[in-house]
Amino acid sequence: MNFLIVDDDADMRLTLRDMLESLGASRVWAVGDGNKALERMRALDFGRNDVVLADWNMRPMTGLELLDVVRTDRKLCQVYFVMITGDSGQERVVAARERGVNDYLIKPFEMLALRRKLGTFLPAPRGVRS
Repeated sequence: MNFLIVDDDADMRLTLRDMLESLGASRVWAVGDGNKALERMRALDFGRNDVVLADWNMRPMTGLELLDVVRTDRKLCQVYFVMITGDSGQERVVAARERGVNDYLIKPFEMLALRRKLGTFLPAPRGVRS
Protein backbone atom coordinates (compact mmCIF):
# COMPACT_ATOMS: atom_id res chain seq x y z
CA MET A 1 0.00 0.00 0.00
CA ASN A 2 1.31 3.42 -1.03
CA PHE A 3 0.54 6.85 0.39
CA LEU A 4 1.24 9.87 -1.79
CA ILE A 5 1.34 13.37 -0.31
CA VAL A 6 0.87 16.17 -2.85
CA ASP A 7 1.51 19.63 -1.49
CA ASP A 8 3.54 22.60 -2.72
CA ASP A 9 4.55 23.44 0.87
CA ALA A 10 7.66 21.44 1.85
CA ASP A 11 6.92 21.81 5.58
CA MET A 12 3.42 20.38 5.12
CA ARG A 13 4.82 17.46 3.12
CA LEU A 14 7.26 16.71 5.93
CA THR A 15 4.59 17.03 8.62
CA LEU A 16 2.20 14.71 6.79
CA ARG A 17 4.99 12.20 6.12
CA ASP A 18 5.91 12.19 9.81
CA MET A 19 2.27 11.73 10.82
CA LEU A 20 1.69 8.86 8.40
CA GLU A 21 4.89 7.10 9.43
CA SER A 22 3.98 7.57 13.11
CA LEU A 23 0.65 5.90 12.33
CA GLY A 24 2.44 2.91 10.82
CA ALA A 25 2.52 3.70 7.10
CA SER A 26 5.73 2.45 5.54
CA ARG A 27 5.46 3.38 1.86
CA VAL A 28 5.03 7.15 1.96
CA TRP A 29 5.91 9.31 -1.02
CA ALA A 30 5.74 13.10 -1.28
CA VAL A 31 5.78 15.46 -4.26
CA GLY A 32 5.29 19.19 -4.70
CA ASP A 33 2.77 19.39 -7.54
CA GLY A 34 0.04 17.57 -9.44
CA ASN A 35 2.13 16.73 -12.50
CA LYS A 36 4.77 15.01 -10.36
CA ALA A 37 1.96 13.25 -8.50
CA LEU A 38 0.63 11.75 -11.72
CA GLU A 39 4.12 10.61 -12.71
CA ARG A 40 4.65 8.96 -9.32
CA MET A 41 1.24 7.27 -9.27
CA ARG A 42 1.79 5.85 -12.73
CA ALA A 43 5.35 4.73 -11.92
CA LEU A 44 4.16 2.96 -8.75
CA ASP A 45 1.06 1.52 -10.46
CA PHE A 46 -1.34 3.11 -7.97
CA GLY A 47 -4.71 1.43 -7.56
CA ARG A 48 -7.54 0.51 -5.21
CA ASN A 49 -5.45 0.10 -2.03
CA ASP A 50 -3.40 3.28 -2.43
CA VAL A 51 -4.07 6.72 -0.95
CA VAL A 52 -3.48 10.23 -2.27
CA LEU A 53 -3.55 13.20 0.12
CA ALA A 54 -3.58 16.36 -1.98
CA ASP A 55 -3.65 20.02 -1.07
CA TRP A 56 -6.33 21.99 -2.88
CA ASN A 57 -4.28 25.16 -3.43
CA MET A 58 -1.30 24.29 -5.62
CA ARG A 59 0.15 25.51 -8.87
CA PRO A 60 0.28 24.80 -11.76
CA MET A 61 -2.32 22.06 -11.11
CA THR A 62 -4.73 22.42 -8.19
CA GLY A 63 -5.74 19.48 -6.05
CA LEU A 64 -9.20 19.61 -7.62
CA GLU A 65 -7.70 19.45 -11.12
CA LEU A 66 -5.55 16.51 -10.00
CA LEU A 67 -8.67 14.80 -8.67
CA ASP A 68 -10.36 15.30 -12.06
CA VAL A 69 -7.44 13.68 -13.90
CA VAL A 70 -7.24 10.78 -11.43
CA ARG A 71 -10.97 10.04 -11.61
CA THR A 72 -10.93 9.95 -15.43
CA ASP A 73 -7.80 7.78 -15.71
CA ARG A 74 -8.84 4.12 -15.92
CA LYS A 75 -5.69 2.95 -14.12
CA LEU A 76 -5.82 5.50 -11.30
CA CYS A 77 -9.55 6.03 -10.82
CA GLN A 78 -9.87 3.70 -7.82
CA VAL A 79 -7.28 5.33 -5.55
CA TYR A 80 -8.56 6.68 -2.26
CA PHE A 81 -8.32 10.46 -2.62
CA VAL A 82 -8.29 12.85 0.35
CA MET A 83 -8.44 16.59 -0.32
CA ILE A 84 -6.66 18.86 2.15
CA THR A 85 -7.36 22.58 2.46
CA GLY A 86 -7.35 25.46 4.87
CA ASP A 87 -10.68 26.68 3.48
CA SER A 88 -13.63 25.12 5.28
CA GLY A 89 -16.25 26.64 2.97
CA GLN A 90 -19.14 24.30 2.21
CA GLU A 91 -18.91 25.08 -1.53
CA ARG A 92 -15.43 23.53 -1.64
CA VAL A 93 -16.57 20.37 0.11
CA VAL A 94 -19.50 20.07 -2.30
CA ALA A 95 -17.30 20.67 -5.36
CA ALA A 96 -14.82 18.01 -4.25
CA ARG A 97 -17.60 15.51 -3.44
CA GLU A 98 -19.22 16.07 -6.85
CA ARG A 99 -15.90 15.22 -8.51
CA GLY A 100 -15.41 12.00 -6.57
CA VAL A 101 -13.21 12.82 -3.59
CA ASN A 102 -13.33 10.11 -0.93
CA ASP A 103 -12.66 12.34 2.05
CA TYR A 104 -11.68 15.82 3.16
CA LEU A 105 -9.33 17.26 5.81
CA ILE A 106 -9.40 20.89 6.96
CA LYS A 107 -6.07 22.44 8.03
CA PRO A 108 -4.92 22.53 10.70
CA PHE A 109 -5.66 18.95 11.75
CA GLU A 110 -4.17 16.55 14.25
CA MET A 111 -2.89 13.03 13.87
CA LEU A 112 -6.10 11.61 15.37
CA ALA A 113 -8.16 13.21 12.58
CA LEU A 114 -5.80 11.73 10.00
CA ARG A 115 -6.11 8.29 11.62
CA ARG A 116 -9.93 8.56 11.56
CA LYS A 117 -9.89 9.38 7.84
CA LEU A 118 -7.40 6.66 6.89
CA GLY A 119 -8.06 4.01 9.54
CA THR A 120 -8.78 1.20 7.09
CA PHE A 121 -5.52 1.87 5.27
CA LEU A 122 -3.28 1.98 8.34
CA PRO A 123 -2.08 -0.87 10.53
CA ALA A 124 -3.99 -1.34 13.78
CA PRO A 125 -2.45 0.54 16.71
CA ARG A 126 -0.29 -1.60 18.97
CA GLY A 127 -2.28 -3.49 21.54
CA VAL A 128 -5.48 -3.28 19.47
CA ARG A 129 -6.85 -6.41 17.85
CA SER A 130 -9.17 -6.38 14.87
